[in-house]
Amino acid sequence: MPAMSATSGPVLLVNINNTWTKFCPVVRGRLGRVERQATRELNGARLRAVARRYPGWPLMISSVVPKARQLFQSVWPASSLHDLDYRNLPGVTVKYPRPAQIGADRLANAVAVCHAHPLPAIVVDLGTALTFDIISAEREYLGGVIAPGLQAFTDYLHERTALLPRVDLKRPRRAVGKSTREAICIGAFHGYHGLVREVLSQVRKEIKARRVTVIATGGDCRFMAGNIPEIQITDPLLGLRGLKIVARHVLG
Repeated sequence: MPAMSATSGPVLLVNINNTWTKFCPVVRGRLGRVERQATRELNGARLRAVARRYPGWPLMISSVVPKARQLFQSVWPASSLHDLDYRNLPGVTVKYPRPAQIGADRLANAVAVCHAHPLPAIVVDLGTALTFDIISAEREYLGGVIAPGLQAFTDYLHERTALLPRVDLKRPRRAVGKSTREAICIGAFHGYHGLVREVLSQVRKEIKARRVTVIATGGDCRFMAGNIPEIQITDPLLGLRGLKIVARHVLG
């Protein structure tokens, strides 16, 4: 691929999360095919292979893993690397005591919501961690809630007990398990379902809004969202859409 300038050409979006790092090219304003790599497996050789596919492209980065972010500095020149933070959010005001503590992935979600969905809104990110982010009708990021992600439920049971196995989560067919694996799936699925619904209920009471748009994203959003009636929209690419908007704002 030919090299492109930052202002007129495409950009490579990079979303570094705890489990996966996603690479997504943007050409003529459209998201391309998303490539995923396990964040813990990132190294210089893997990143150099990515760089060869996108020579000269600027990178717009959303990262919540500082050590993984540092690897990019050994492959790309500093002038090619641009990070999302609370100071470069188009159309969003951060109303939070210590905005530097907010995860970049959560801010990317907020940007996407403010540009594409009715407000006020709550973003439910069902990933490695379960996060809720609240955006006011005035486009203000107000804060949020953090809880363990769905996989953490089952991983914890396996790691902290002698006999309970690690399970691949499946949607349960009944409420009473007939095996240890089925019992764990039921506990995780319905327990998580109840956690999400109760947090949404409490947040809606506090912000005192008649209508709130609830959007689900993250790796487990398709698995869970269809069973939570409060969730109106499911968008696994929400964070990348927000990062694309920030890239347009930062790079021109």
